[in-house]
Amino acid sequence: MKFSLKWLGDFIETKKFFDSPENLVTTLTQAGLEVDSFEDQRAKFKNIVVAQIESIEKHPQADRLTVCKVSTGKDSYSIVCGAKNHKVGDKVVLTKPGAILPGDFAIKKSRIRGVESEGMLASRTELGFEPENKEEGIWILAKEAKIGTSFSEQLGLEDVIFEISIPPNRSDCLSHKGLAREVSCLFSLPFSVRESSINGDKSLSVRPSFKVEVKDSKACPRYCGRLIAGVKVGESPAWLKDRLKSLGLKSINNVVDITNFVLWDRGQPLHAFDRDKIQTITVDQSQKGEKFLALDETELILTGEELTIRDKDRVLALAGVIGG
Repeated sequence: MKFSLKWLGDFIETKKFFDSPENLVTTLTQAGLEVDSFEDQRAKFKNIVVAQIESIEKHPQADRLTVCKVSTGKDSYSIVCGAKNHKVGDKVVLTKPGAILPGDFAIKKSRIRGVESEGMLASRTELGFEPENKEEGIWILAKEAKIGTSFSEQLGLEDVIFEISIPPNRSDCLSHKGLAREVSCLFSLPFSVRESSINGDKSLSVRPSFKVEVKDSKACPRYCGRLIAGVKVGESPAWLKDRLKSLGLKSINNVVDITNFVLWDRGQPLHAFDRDKIQTITVDQSQKGEKFLALDETELILTGEELTIRDKDRVLALAGVIGG
C-alpha cells in the first residue's frame, strides 16, 4: 500500500522524516510494517526550476524555432524552443542540464541548428503530467509562480512515497490517519486530527429524510449515509487531484475523488449515490442470477451470497467492494 509523507503531515510533524526518510523506513520495518520501497519525489525533479521568459528571437537557421532567453532570478539561460504558445513575461518550467525526465530522458547542453541550447522548456507531458489540451505547448505556469523556485516546491510535489506491506492483523494502519497514529507512538510525536469544514459551508444543505434499511444485520451491523444537496459535479480542486496523483490514483470528478480521499485518509470505504436516480438504500443479500455492472465495466452474475447495497429493484453496489 502506498503512503505519502506529505499526507501524513496532516496528523503528525514530519519534517525530520523528510531530512532522513531512511530512519522512518528502518523503524517501521522493525515494528512489523515492512517498507518495500520508498521514492523521494524531490530527486525526481532535480535541476527543474521556475523561470521567466525575458526575450524571444527567431532562430537564424530554422523558421519554426525560436531562441528564448530565460531567467531564474539568479542566472540566465539561452533555450532553443519549438513551441508557439509562449510570450515574453511567461513563467515556464526550465529543465537544466542534469535533469532526468520521465523515460530516462537526460537534459544536456546541445546545439540545435547551430545555436547552443542550455536546457529545455518543458511541456506537461514531458514532465509526466496529463496535457490540458490536444495542442499542447510548453507548460505556462501561473503569474504568481516565483522564479528560481524548484519545480517540485512550486507545485507542492515535495514528497516521499512509501510502499508498505500491511500485515493482516494491522488493518488499523490501512490509512494515512492509522499509519500516522502508529508513527506518533513509535517516535513519541503529538498526534492530531483535523476537523472537517463541511458543516461550515453554507452552500451545502442536508435534506430532511431518506430511507436507509439494513435487512442483513449479521453481515452488516451498521450502515450510515448522509444527504448533501447543492453539490455540482465537476473538476476537483488542485489540492485534491495532487493528493490522489501522489499515490498513483487518477482524478475522476470532485464527488468520486473526495470518496477516494476519505478512503486513503481515514480508511473508510465510501460510495456516492445520485439522490435523483434512486428511491431507497437497502443493505441485503443479492438475488441468485441477477446481473450487476460494476464501475470497471465488468458484468457479474451474482450467486445470492454477496452482500449488496440495493435500490428498490436493482443492485447499486457490492458492499465494501465496488460501486455499480
